[in-house]
Amino acid sequence: MSLSAPNAHVGNIDGFSFPLLQNNTKQPVTITGYRIAGVPAGIEVLGYSVFSVDDTPGYLMGYSYKPAQHTPDLSKYPDYSGKPITINAGQTSDRYIMAKVEITGTVVGSLTGCQLNYTQGSQAYTQTIDCTYGFNG
Repeated sequence: MSLSAPNAHVGNIDGFSFPLLQNNTKQPVTITGYRIAGVPAGIEVLGYSVFSVDDTPGYLMGYSYKPAQHTPDLSKYPDYSGKPITINAGQTSDRYIMAKVEITGTVVGSLTGCQLNYTQGSQAYTQTIDCTYGFNG
């Protein structure tokens, strides 16, 4: 997945969602942690939220925290961060992870790699999913 923030400039605070998570195995998977693996200079990750497509107006791939007409106010929706995300066998999660980032200077490069920590059965794993969030301004 690849997204970009048009007209990015210092002071912008944006949100970028991890891809929707699917469990293509025959056992439940529980996501226990997540982070953006590669953060270039000029970007600060402020935190992560977890929202449900059932609570919000669908899957929000990108989000600007600058108030705008027709933009949902994410503070009005439940944030499930800090709680494990369990995805049953053969299912797509109704939860999605959103990174909140601030542009603090000149950005050279992109945010890359959506890293997940998860368990399946008694085994713990770490996997990085291909994702890129670019900035052009």
